[in-house]
Amino acid sequence: MAYNSTYGFTAEHIDNPGGITAFVETWKEPNQKAGGFFEPMGTYGITWAGGGYVGTLWGGGFARNPEPLIAEGLVRLLIRFPSPTVIHAHVHKEFWKHVAPRDGYVRRNNSRNYHGFKPLSEVARAIDEKRLHLELREKLSKPIPHTPRGMARIPQATPASPSEEPSHDGEKVECHRNIPFSPFLVPASASLVTLADAILEGTESLRHANGRKRRDATERRREAVRTLLANIACLVAHYPEGTLLSLSARKDGATRYDRPKFPVDVLSGACRAMEQLGLLVVHTGSRGQWRTTIAPTAVLVGRIAEARHRGPIKVARRAGAETIILKAKTRSDGPKLLINYADTDSTRAMRKDMEALNTLLSKADIRLGEERPLVPVFLTRRFQIDCPEAPHVFDRHGRLYGGFWQSLPKARRHLLRIDGEPVADLDFAAMFVQLAYLHAGAAIPNSDPYGDIDGLPRKAVKKAVASLLCRQGAMVRLPSDLRQLVDPEWTGRKVEAAIRERHPAIAHLFGVGIGLRLMFTESEIMLATLRILIGQGIPVLPMHDGIMMAATQEAAARRAMARGSMLIVGTALPVVRKDI
Repeated sequence: MAYNSTYGFTAEHIDNPGGITAFVETWKEPNQKAGGFFEPMGTYGITWAGGGYVGTLWGGGFARNPEPLIAEGLVRLLIRFPSPTVIHAHVHKEFWKHVAPRDGYVRRNNSRNYHGFKPLSEVARAIDEKRLHLELREKLSKPIPHTPRGMARIPQATPASPSEEPSHDGEKVECHRNIPFSPFLVPASASLVTLADAILEGTESLRHANGRKRRDATERRREAVRTLLANIACLVAHYPEGTLLSLSARKDGATRYDRPKFPVDVLSGACRAMEQLGLLVVHTGSRGQWRTTIAPTAVLVGRIAEARHRGPIKVARRAGAETIILKAKTRSDGPKLLINYADTDSTRAMRKDMEALNTLLSKADIRLGEERPLVPVFLTRRFQIDCPEAPHVFDRHGRLYGGFWQSLPKARRHLLRIDGEPVADLDFAAMFVQLAYLHAGAAIPNSDPYGDIDGLPRKAVKKAVASLLCRQGAMVRLPSDLRQLVDPEWTGRKVEAAIRERHPAIAHLFGVGIGLRLMFTESEIMLATLRILIGQGIPVLPMHDGIMMAATQEAAARRAMARGSMLIVGTALPVVRKDI
């Protein structure tokens, strides 16, 4: 395998016996608000090669200058490839002014308050130790397409040799979001418990005795390390490499989402200690801007693999985790805030539905190939309100999350088995646009609603319709994922005009933010369908607008989907079978 010059690599970089070759690029997302000012949201992207493998890393944060972002990415590479591996990194020449051995900004005595001091100082130390060599460039072509979504297109850590099987052979790696940390996960096998206790022993050696301490202090740290390891084990087993765990370090008092007697400060301390041991990469969050994220290093991934060789790895879930999630927007680019709502008859009924669904799925034999998921299936239903002060209502969003199959690349879905059978995949056809027509009281078109626009591929039309239904205001600029699907002459306004012409009956719904309400209707149809199938004892794997079931249950699933949509919107929405 060789990447062309668009990605910064040619064939000679792949088999680099001297270490790792990396290309680092940064860019800015405009008009992001931080700290009361509009400050650019920076993103870094890295493509690397060496030892017969190629891969990508990306991340970001608010930054006035690109240098701290470059340093953040280089630190992740240094942790991923510990000594004696030598990294040759191609960076913009301006970066040298910040880390140069004698006169770099970060070398000065008064530089501790300098933005990005910590990652830049770590890069400077690696240069001194000759673990990192910088190749300075006047200009770098972007290593991969200009957004995190595009960056996910290159398989992570994919073997470059044709004789070595990639983990996702030849498939396109789908864009993946960060996975929320669950304080309710704990190791449930001797091999994983042993590894957690060994890690705890290492973290305890870093501690300094100072003053009085709680009697249960060690036990609380043990629980924190075990829960972290359980989450990381699930991340490694079920999600693409590069997916991060996100966690909130807020200390606003106990809520319905928290695990009792599991304090945030103890968890944060465990993260920092594991980072010192070279087991985690921690990206510290900023209140109201972005959450702290963590990722395992190659060292920790290797230790989990060793534990798997010693015995099966299993993870359990403690009782008490919330299944009905309510979040509020804080601002357009910030993380959504969990809302500690009061229960009503409606929320109790929804929770009962989720309990029945999770119970049925936990009893089913669900596998990916021969592998069972490390932890029993636990789906949640998520709702959203406009702001923390808004009434606590449950009529927006409502989709189901938490199934490992939801982030599974399409090329691997054929490996899914339910009770030993291969699965069939059924979707409501063009569901989002169909619901928009029903909301408008207009006749649903007989033709493909995503077709018949000259110059726009069907996939681009589908994304554009969803964007127009969800957004507030006109499509002034093309969303980044849509920009990659259309020719350069297409602008946001031109795409919107073409779709308005194609769908005049629902044009008044574009740009008014109705998408979350349509999602709620979609989720109600899905839950009505699931109730029917649960009553028949048929386990299914729900997506947002479809379900997967054992192939022999396809006919029953089709009837349930027709009945479910009839109950909610008064008509049986068309169902199609997707190829797996």
